[in-house]
Amino acid sequence: EVVNDLKGFIDSAAAKSLPWTGARIFESKIRRNIKLAECPSFGQHILKYEGASHGALDYRKLAREILEMEGVTAPPLPVIAPPVIAQASPPLVTVSVNAALAGRSTPGKGRRMGRAMLVPKGSVRLPEAER
Repeated sequence: EVVNDLKGFIDSAAAKSLPWTGARIFESKIRRNIKLAECPSFGQHILKYEGASHGALDYRKLAREILEMEGVTAPPLPVIAPPVIAQASPPLVTVSVNAALAGRSTPGKGRRMGRAMLVPKGSVRLPEAER
């Protein structure tokens, strides 16, 4: 809908001496993509930041369209496999029981069992006052 409105606007200016006379609307469409939004924050263009994203592919297609418009034979689009994300193994944890409560029996009959804490392996336990 917007493209048709723009085409009509440009066509209406064809015979007039206006700055946008002869303007062209490209056929390539740039899809919205989170990677396109992120890459400026990292000071990188999309081809460097995430070359396998939809946004990078769309910009490659636009560049190809511009080259062909200028009569340059564009090289074929590269086939880029998406990055392989390795499955991370779950972190190892150790279970510790509050030493003051460790000697108590099982729950029931009004008794509480010791409080178990999951602590990532190799991490430092905070003193009781800091928790």
